Amino acid sequence: MSFSDILENKVLDHIFHKGGNTYTPATNLYVSLHVSDPGEAYSSGELPVSNGYARQAITFAAANNGAKANYGDVTFGPASGSAWAAVTHFGIWSTSAGTVPVNFLGSGALSVSRTVADGDSAEFASGALSITLT
Repeated sequence: MSFSDILENKVLDHIFHKGGNTYTPATNLYVSLHVSDPGEAYSSGELPVSNGYARQAITFAAANNGAKANYGDVTFGPASGSAWAAVTHFGIWSTSAGTVPVNFLGSGALSVSRTVADGDSAEFASGALSITLT
């Protein structure tokens, strides 16, 4: 996963004590599905909120060896009325809706793109979505 530009700056300022800036983590986190790479500055590509799609709440287990993974399954859908476009990326947000870049924390590519057929769901099984610092 690549952190957003805004999150990178907040974390760096927090860790290296720039101007007394501290970072307060979001209380709740949400995952989104995208048809293209939203990039570190968030350039869109999220599926439209329709046909059964909406961001989903996500929780993460404690970090281990520089990585965190989702704790519990995260399910989107089912798609209703028509299939969703081919999904290639995910995003992590501090809000359940909206596209304000300050709420966008980062994104990553899926290992395999997926089109969700009408009536089908998409899921990240527990532990399948990971964030690693290198």
